[in-house]
Amino acid sequence: MPGSFRIGTLLGIPLQLNISWFIIFGVVTYSLVAGQFPAQYPFWRTETYVVVGVITSLLFFSSVIVHELSHSLVARFIGLPVKSITLFIFGGVAQISRDASRPAGELVMAAAGPFASFVLAGFFAVVWAMARSVHEPTTALAGWLAWINLSLGVFNLLPGFPMDGGRVLRSLLWWATGSRSAATKIAVTVGHLLACLMLLAGIMMVVFDPRMMFNGIWFAFIGWFLNQAASASSRHAKVRDALQGFSVRDVMSTALHAIPGDISIEQFISRYGVISPHLWYVVVEGPYLRGMLDLDDVKRVRRNKWATTTVTEAMTPLNKLFILTSETAAVDALEEMDARAVARLPVVEGGRLIGVVSHANLLRAGQIRQEFGY
Repeated sequence: MPGSFRIGTLLGIPLQLNISWFIIFGVVTYSLVAGQFPAQYPFWRTETYVVVGVITSLLFFSSVIVHELSHSLVARFIGLPVKSITLFIFGGVAQISRDASRPAGELVMAAAGPFASFVLAGFFAVVWAMARSVHEPTTALAGWLAWINLSLGVFNLLPGFPMDGGRVLRSLLWWATGSRSAATKIAVTVGHLLACLMLLAGIMMVVFDPRMMFNGIWFAFIGWFLNQAASASSRHAKVRDALQGFSVRDVMSTALHAIPGDISIEQFISRYGVISPHLWYVVVEGPYLRGMLDLDDVKRVRRNKWATTTVTEAMTPLNKLFILTSETAAVDALEEMDARAVARLPVVEGGRLIGVVSHANLLRAGQIRQEFGY
């Protein structure tokens, strides 16, 4: 996700923070410190409101991480790659590069997040009950977290694709119809409808009750976001369906930009980088692939080292590349690129480079097939 940076790893899964998260963290903390807790407990000291508000907000976002981690662990258990968990303005998202191959897998994976939220709601409800007559700050913190986790679980079960509830709906429709494509179309339609209702509800809040302006704007914003997410999911599903039956041989490029590995980066720039400024190059020795070099690889080399660093030293070597064959299904190639966050992969047979397939090639092939219906 653009604007995100890594803050650590959780059970082997990279944890990222998007800069937009600071906005929602500030909003949640301020609403607790200046609104929620003073209204419930008017006799606390100011510093108590601040400390309890910040801790509560941090525990809330920790709950969001647990929600997304539950999705991720189930995904990993059924063999799906998890790229990262990212906290952003709308909460959190687990970036799982592939869809489940069976409806049961998708159902369990989608339901895992809301289930975790309900478990957390129960846990904080128990803490609230135990602390009620003992410690007010703990009571306030636990009561709010129990309610918000319950709300998070219920909200995520709304049937708006690609929310958890929308994925649960798709898995059930997939099981009933036997067609993931048909199930996706229905789930996306329901997702669009829910998003439009949320957008309309938000606008009505703003128009008819100025006191609800902030909530209305936020509700409308979420509706807009869900509508965009549903549209993106629909496009991805259509491309995936359109690529069925294609192999890598059908979409790969054989017009390769081959360069030797023994020249320096400085020589590469002068010979190839200016005259033929392609985004990527294959590094070969005769007909055999040794690695790939793209402009990001070049940027990682300090400029004062260009004269002494060879292409071989700067490239991504063969043993770090995922290799495709010409018979690999085009859909599998697309999923591998998404899983590895790469824009292209080499096609090799018998150690010989025969082509390169790019993300753009695959998307274009899918779009053309949709357009002409062949």
